[in-house]
Amino acid sequence: MTIEQAEKYYKQYDGHGFHMWREEPERYEEYEKLSVSPDLKKKWDDELIRGYFETLWDHRDDAWRIHGRLIEIMKRNPSKEYADRLLNEMEKMTALDKRSRILIIENMAGRDRALKGGCMLICTASAQAERMDRIMNAVMDFRCEKDDATGEIGWTDPDVRYKKAVSAYRAAYQKWK
Repeated sequence: MTIEQAEKYYKQYDGHGFHMWREEPERYEEYEKLSVSPDLKKKWDDELIRGYFETLWDHRDDAWRIHGRLIEIMKRNPSKEYADRLLNEMEKMTALDKRSRILIIENMAGRDRALKGGCMLICTASAQAERMDRIMNAVMDFRCEKDDATGEIGWTDPDVRYKKAVSAYRAAYQKWK
């Protein structure tokens, strides 16, 4: 494996070593043998982050997915600059549909029991916890109705999912602020 191939491989999986290993274990072994420097991985992460910011609003229905990817990459290399930029973009997220907003709330809370999502990132990478909370309160300012249900797994009762997401975000905010 060349360094160019390693870069492509790294970026294909957003730098998530577990996914690289799980999906292509032999290739991951080759990648590991290169002992890519932390500085080079940071450079690749910066390129990934800039690319995701450029495409964040290309498809509004996917903004939540790209938002989540940004958070995961940014957690490896926290930066006040990127945290501020993420908050600037999040100010526009009140215009998203309810489903996307619920997913944004989940991204910010974190998808694990340790609550290590976007809230943790913003609170630890910048002094913007209060600004983040104001933005999140605006993002969370809606009500789910029965006709918001889609019948998809996880979306048969969006109000329950919304309440769980809001509760998790509030717990994360209390933990990390």
